[in-house]
Amino acid sequence: MKKSLFLKIFSGYAIFTLILASAVLFTAFHAIRDFAVDMTTSHLKDLAASIKPQIEKLPLTGRSADLDRIVRELGPYTSARLTVVREDGVVLADSEEDPSKMENHGTRTEIAQALEGKTGFFLRKSGTLQKEMLYVALPLGGDKEKKAVLRLSVFLKEMAGVTDSLRGTILVVTALFVLLYLVISLIFTRNLTRPVRELTDAAEKMAQGDFDVRVLPSGNDEMKDLAVAFNSMAGEIKTLVWELSRQKEELKSIIASLREGLAVLNSEDQIVLCNESFREIAKTERCEGHRYWEILREPRFSEVIRDVKQLRHNMVSEMAFGGRTFSVSAT
Repeated sequence: MKKSLFLKIFSGYAIFTLILASAVLFTAFHAIRDFAVDMTTSHLKDLAASIKPQIEKLPLTGRSADLDRIVRELGPYTSARLTVVREDGVVLADSEEDPSKMENHGTRTEIAQALEGKTGFFLRKSGTLQKEMLYVALPLGGDKEKKAVLRLSVFLKEMAGVTDSLRGTILVVTALFVLLYLVISLIFTRNLTRPVRELTDAAEKMAQGDFDVRVLPSGNDEMKDLAVAFNSMAGEIKTLVWELSRQKEELKSIIASLREGLAVLNSEDQIVLCNESFREIAKTERCEGHRYWEILREPRFSEVIRDVKQLRHNMVSEMAFGGRTFSVSAT
């Protein structure tokens, strides 16, 4: 099936728009997630800094009821999971789990970073809860000796409310942009292909014999030049066809006025033109389209035609048709 120029151009714009929109959404969604993680990390750092003095007042050498109670009370208040880890990785307290049943945390990235005196940060799936979490850890104790680490963590799904809202807004805006761009592309493509379609329609009419068809030039570009050139060509073709028709009619009149019989043969020995005198000699009303030997069954006539074609020179001979003698000239 033939694919129109309009469909080719518009589909190109549509594909480009969808690819661009997909790239924008992919980049925007990743940027939103990174932004949400950064904001949550900053929030957890502030929470940890505000809680840190209360934790540091308690002994951090082993598990205690006071430490466990404070951690469990602060957990709901901060909307985060709190964990206190000793410098050797032993969990001293946790706001949601029994620390005695928790594995050693000494190898956790955020814990190791905090024990080096830095603010620990890491994203991973919780080994206890098997859910992806964001971890922020601060060192506890003096500047020279890091006795323990305070770690706050939140589920990434808790950030989904904000990120999903932003993603929904961006998705709607992007969809509206794509729709607007496709409408603009549709209008632009129609305006671009309309002159081509008009030229195509005009050319088809001309092929059917309508030499009066014209194309209205519009714009001020190459399409206008093409329309002007087409109109000029159509006028010249009309003039040529009229001139050929006139010459053909004149030739027919001349041939018809000849008293001598005249017949014109093609390369396949078919009669393509003959006058009334020839039809009277052949005693037929129609000879065009027939081979000459179907009209004149005279061997001598066939010999003359064959000799002229082979020898390629004019010949004159006398022969009889229907009881009358004629002088036959073949060229």
